[in-house]
Amino acid sequence: MFGILLERLIRLIQEALDTSRDNAKATDSDQISTSEVPKLILPEDAKVILPAIKVWCDWMMSNGETWNPPPCCADFKMGKSTAHDPWSELAVLMNILKSLDTNRSILTVEQKDGYETVRLPEDITLAGFTPLMYYEPEPIFVHTECDMEEAQNVLRIQKLLYFGTDHLCNCDPPVLRQESVLCGTAENVSTFYSVVENRIEVLGDMDILLESFSDGEAAPTPDDEPRSKQLDPEVQANVEGWASPSTDSGVLSGGSSNSPSSIETRKLLRLKDELERKQRMQEKHNQRVQVSDDMGYTSSLIERLYV
Repeated sequence: MFGILLERLIRLIQEALDTSRDNAKATDSDQISTSEVPKLILPEDAKVILPAIKVWCDWMMSNGETWNPPPCCADFKMGKSTAHDPWSELAVLMNILKSLDTNRSILTVEQKDGYETVRLPEDITLAGFTPLMYYEPEPIFVHTECDMEEAQNVLRIQKLLYFGTDHLCNCDPPVLRQESVLCGTAENVSTFYSVVENRIEVLGDMDILLESFSDGEAAPTPDDEPRSKQLDPEVQANVEGWASPSTDSGVLSGGSSNSPSSIETRKLLRLKDELERKQRMQEKHNQRVQVSDDMGYTSSLIERLYV
């Protein structure tokens, strides 16, 4: 759902930009400045979607241990691996917003005379909501003469920019990565791309679901031992030692990517990646359970003392 909302928001912003450029060319083509930064235009549908995306980002910032490291979207896909991928869509959205004038100058973190606090309706509605209980928005102010609805949308955009360009790039493991690209001018343009998407592409863009040997296949029997011994030595080395992708296994190199051994190696690497993620999630869950048990024991001890 998050990926679908991001796709829709990106499409609405791009359509509004294209319409604005076409109108500018038709009305005043001689006075168009190529160096002028285009202004962000939010259609009405985008204004409806924006609060939901902002709340989603607030939750991810407050609950990083729940979703990071992110799961591979290719494990749950039914078509193209990048379809509805929230991480690649976030990278696209960050690249678009960084290239536009978001009118952030109307906001300030200092409380001055003639300024009022910008309060977002979604923050008021979800105040006290347990998944967001640790989220404390920083007070932001705007001049009383400015339109409050515009200031709210500007604030939402700034929060999205901070989440995508700062938080997702500096979390562990990182989700997005920033890269400087040299353009025709002397200035470098920073672009963002999804590290999760690249990891999926390295493991192979295969149109299959995750094949788990623990769930999808029975445990090996003595009758199966001769067949396991007939595995390609290259694959057998990966099974026993989980060889890194930098070895000459054909996963990252250009040789025989469609061979049976290469496909088998991809499956094993993907399984290893998924098992490591599940192990980390299980360890975090056990830590939470232990903390809850300790708190329960402390509460019962206090009750006994009072009794």
